[in-house]
Amino acid sequence: MEGLAQAFERVSLAADSAAVKNPDWIDSILEEQRPRKRTRRTKDELKQELEKEFLTPSPAFNTQWLNELQQRWDAPINYADLFELAPTQTRTIIRFTREGLEGRVTGYKEITVPANSATAKNSTSLLRKPANRADFVRGAAGFFPFAPGGLDGVEAVAAAEDDFLQSQQTERTKKHGGLDRVLNFGVEGGLLEIPPGFARGLNFKKKASTDKQNAEDVENALGEEPAPVESVDGLPSEDMDGVQPSTGDSGDEESENDDDIDSLLPVEFPALAPRGNLTLSSTRRAAKEWAHMVDVNRDIPNFRDLVPDMAREWPFELDTFQKEAVYHLENGDSVFVAAHTSAGKTVVAEYAIALAAKHMTKAIYTSPIKALSNQKFRDFRNEFDDVGILTGDVQIRPEASCLIMTTEILRKHYLWSNKVMHKIVDADKHFIEKGWKDANDILSGKDKVKATKLEESNTVLPQIRRLRELLSRGIAVHHGGMLPIVKEVVEILFAKTLVKILFATETFAMGLNLPTRTVVFSGFRKHDGRQFRDLLPGEYTQMAGRAGRRGLDAVGSVIIVAPGAEEAPPAARLRQMILGDPTKLRSQFRLTYNMILNLLRVEALKIEEMIKRSFSENATQALLPEHEKAVKLSEADLEKIKREPYALQLASDQFQPLCESWTYQDWDEVNLSKFIKDMTYRGLLDERNKQAQLAQARKCLTCPKFLQHFSMAHDEWLIKENIAQLRQLMSDQNLQLLPDYEQRISVLKDLGFIDEKSRVELKGKVACEIHSADELVLTELILENVLADFEPEEIAALLSAFVFQEKTDVAPTLTPRLEQGQTKIIEISEKVNQIQTLHQVILSSEDSNDFVSRPRFGMVEVVYEWARGMSFNRITDLTDVMEGTIVRVITRLDETCREVKNAARIIGDPTLYTKMQTCQELIKRDICNAASLYL
Repeated sequence: MEGLAQAFERVSLAADSAAVKNPDWIDSILEEQRPRKRTRRTKDELKQELEKEFLTPSPAFNTQWLNELQQRWDAPINYADLFELAPTQTRTIIRFTREGLEGRVTGYKEITVPANSATAKNSTSLLRKPANRADFVRGAAGFFPFAPGGLDGVEAVAAAEDDFLQSQQTERTKKHGGLDRVLNFGVEGGLLEIPPGFARGLNFKKKASTDKQNAEDVENALGEEPAPVESVDGLPSEDMDGVQPSTGDSGDEESENDDDIDSLLPVEFPALAPRGNLTLSSTRRAAKEWAHMVDVNRDIPNFRDLVPDMAREWPFELDTFQKEAVYHLENGDSVFVAAHTSAGKTVVAEYAIALAAKHMTKAIYTSPIKALSNQKFRDFRNEFDDVGILTGDVQIRPEASCLIMTTEILRKHYLWSNKVMHKIVDADKHFIEKGWKDANDILSGKDKVKATKLEESNTVLPQIRRLRELLSRGIAVHHGGMLPIVKEVVEILFAKTLVKILFATETFAMGLNLPTRTVVFSGFRKHDGRQFRDLLPGEYTQMAGRAGRRGLDAVGSVIIVAPGAEEAPPAARLRQMILGDPTKLRSQFRLTYNMILNLLRVEALKIEEMIKRSFSENATQALLPEHEKAVKLSEADLEKIKREPYALQLASDQFQPLCESWTYQDWDEVNLSKFIKDMTYRGLLDERNKQAQLAQARKCLTCPKFLQHFSMAHDEWLIKENIAQLRQLMSDQNLQLLPDYEQRISVLKDLGFIDEKSRVELKGKVACEIHSADELVLTELILENVLADFEPEEIAALLSAFVFQEKTDVAPTLTPRLEQGQTKIIEISEKVNQIQTLHQVILSSEDSNDFVSRPRFGMVEVVYEWARGMSFNRITDLTDVMEGTIVRVITRLDETCREVKNAARIIGDPTLYTKMQTCQELIKRDICNAASLYL
């Protein structure tokens, strides 16, 4: 009781002292947030709390201990090290010398070791020397790509190198005689390879044996008559009946011999079949097949027996095509799945990723758009442990076993990551705690509710305010003109079924895997850029395929609303749209200057080989086996033609009547001068008349078999012409894109990007760095030093003309310096276009560098003010371009600035390099630099 009384006394004294200092102290106590009343905890809960508090080691190191215990010692500076040269790579090695047949070591000698010349900068081989650790995953712009499989030119070069190495080895062996010839001193260890008296050693390569040959051997062996039994001890085979078998151990010996013989026989014989089927199967194997079609209508009842241990399981039964894909993936085959929307293609991709993780290999998931890459990264991160992502502006865990990337990143032979260094210590070598404190303040206490993704000025954007109002009613909008972060909010809410009605364009159905219960078409016609037309069957299937969620809906509903008060569309048009044949696939492969320059850097890769394997040449290349077969048949027919000794001249007494019999005398007289526009016609006519007179003057009058000889010569000429035409179809000159390639090569030579021998010059190396803009115009702009006179804000504004391709009706207000830069860009583009027109280069809409008729400079003012620090809410008033398009242009502009920065590094311009780095820092801020919600 005394202790309790003393406690109350202390509380009373504390209250009196507080009242003296602050009369309202009781109100401050009431305003404080008191913890809730503690509940009585059990004995187990107390035990767990004590273990966690005092016995469980902390996962993080105490920063206070770190500051108290960490010590640093400055290494003494030794200036004498500056006078020493770094050790060079050793060029020699010690090898043993051996003598005698047993190869005993008698000494050693120093021999020269050739340096490994195959590196990432000069070789496309998969066996080249690995690059340094700093270029892990990302690579570098100067690295050669790995040679793709199937290229005849690359395989020929590799075979030639192998033959050369083998010939060198043979020559080295032939130089020595006696035991030196027996011992191969050039190989590691110098062991015996070739026995005395033999020309070569053992060949350990596996001999190629076909099933057809084995089957024929077995069939012939079974079809032969049994051979007569050999006589024993001089007795003929007829007298063998009188010979009695011996007794005793002879039976055991005979069984042992039988076992020895049985061990030599194959365990399984090739399957016997009629000769016709064997021939058919061998013919089928001889043909080149690039893909094997799988019958998805045939069920697999023994799927679990074929794949007993699956790398990944699903709570539902797989479809037949998914089982086929899983089975072939387990067999190590390459699988190509073509299925409609919401059919379950992602299941195959997920199994491939799980199988790669099981085998400890890498898997790459590529997608055409960045939004889909971000969504898949979020989905796969919840399903798999080791997942990374690589896009143009995001890089997370590039060393992961499953990498998600866009097609642009996969297409390039190098990858890029941010080079900004994040410092963790200051100049005095003290740990910088500001970042940790800021993060800790945001994630704790009352500041937690203040953490928002957008700044206050961006939360009042008209688009965000309108969408917030719609989302409160369960309604959302999704289209390309929205801000990226706003689109992601809509996608996430729609995936969580919080959005009941979504108004979207066809890009939503094309890019993201978000199925719904019902799909409603507001119309069945669209504008394709030239005119209004009905939806194509492929477009309808792509959008209608989102209807129906697997495992939730038995069926998916699709509703087509007739626009306005019109009647329902005709049944024939609906039938064509819903059940019509899909649009035929067209090759999107096109030649670009960047692709040509990158391939010219690699001598082992030929552009003709790349064109051959494009989809545009698929039909032509598919006929190559038939053309080759036709050439062989024509050559065989050419050999069968009977030839007799004759002079290939024309007998006037037989040729002249033959020509006159074909002449029609009653021709109407026509004045050909009105129709003939070729000035060389008169010369050609005189030449023809001259040749006709020479033909009539031949002295081949005594040949009695002129018509027979002429027929034989004519047949031979027809066959040779046919062979020449077939060889022309098989040659590279018949490639569809070859004229375009030759025209672009001429343009590159005239502009100085390559020399006369197609070797890449400095301009070409700079153009290899440009991927997001017109490489010719931008390279000329860099090397003419046009950008050196402008400030970073002005450079960013001028470069926006290379990435902006939308339509705008608002004319930008430019400063005099920006107008000067605009004039210079137009001047350079017209010069490049003039050379391209001279060589008749056909440019697509994407390749067009028309800076005059197209509104390329519509975003110059917007980007200029944005780089100067104007808020995003204010720059939207400067143009009629939607907010999402502005962010997309600035994001692409950042990629262009990075490429120009790399080009400045190549040409050795540090001033331009610094300016481009400043440009990136000025434009990548605020809402344009907001991280994806999927990451």
